[in-house]
Amino acid sequence: MADQNSGTEDHKKKRERSPGYPGISLKDAIERARTMYQKEGKHPAPAQAVLSHWGYGPKSGTGFLALAALKKFNLIEDEGSGAARKVKLTSLAIKILHEPDEDARLQATQESALTPSIHSELMEKYGGKLPSEESFKYHLKFERHFSESGADEFYREFLDTISFAKLGESGMLPGKEADSGGQLEHMNISIPKDRATATLPPGMPLKIEEKQEITSLDEGTVIFRMPREISMDSTNYLVDWLELIIKKVKRSAEKKVAEGG
Repeated sequence: MADQNSGTEDHKKKRERSPGYPGISLKDAIERARTMYQKEGKHPAPAQAVLSHWGYGPKSGTGFLALAALKKFNLIEDEGSGAARKVKLTSLAIKILHEPDEDARLQATQESALTPSIHSELMEKYGGKLPSEESFKYHLKFERHFSESGADEFYREFLDTISFAKLGESGMLPGKEADSGGQLEHMNISIPKDRATATLPPGMPLKIEEKQEITSLDEGTVIFRMPREISMDSTNYLVDWLELIIKKVKRSAEKKVAEGG
C-alpha cells in the first residue's frame, strides 16, 4: 500500500512540473534588461550582482526565474555556474533597448517574443488565431502536460508577451478585455504550418502591403519582411543581395568551425 501511495505521489509531482516557459512576460524581461544596461552596460556581470540590481537576494528563486526568462527570450547570455556565473546582454537586447528606428525595434521585439520554442509552436499551431481561454488551457494541460497553475501562469505570460510585441490585431489578444467583461478578440496574424508567408494584421506598424517570412533555427528565429508586390528589377536585386547575405552567414559559420566552435 505504501508503495502504491508513493507511486501516486511521484505521478502527481511529475504532473505538477509544467514544461519550460518564460516565468515573466517579455515586457517585464525587457525592463530588467534595461536595468542591467543602466548598471552594467554591455559588460558581463556576476549573476548575483544582477539579482541585486533587480532587488533580489543572491539565492532568490524568483530572481533566478527572471534570469531564466531573459535567457529564453535571448536577452542575456551567460557563462559559468554557481557563484562564478556571469551574464551579459545580447545584441538583440541592445537593439530592443536602443534601436532608433521604430520598425526595426519592433522587429527585434517580435523576434524575442517568438524565441521561446513554446511561443513559436503555439503561434504556428493556431495560425495566429487563438481559441477560447478554456480550449487553450485544455491543450496546455492535456496535450502539453501543464499543471493547473502552470497553465494559468503561462496563459497570462503568453498573452502579455504577444500583445506587447504587437503580434496580434492592434496588440490585442484573447483575454485582454476579460476583466472588463468585454468580448474576447482573436489574434489576426496567420503563420502557416510550414512557417511560410505570414499575413500581417491590421493595426501593425508595418504597412499592410508588406508580408513576412518566419523560420526557426537552433540559434533563434529568422524574420524576413518584404513588399507583397515587387518589380522584376527589384526581384533580381533582392536575389543578388540575399546571395551576399548567405555568403556572409556561410563564411561566419565556416570560420567558427575552423576555430573549433
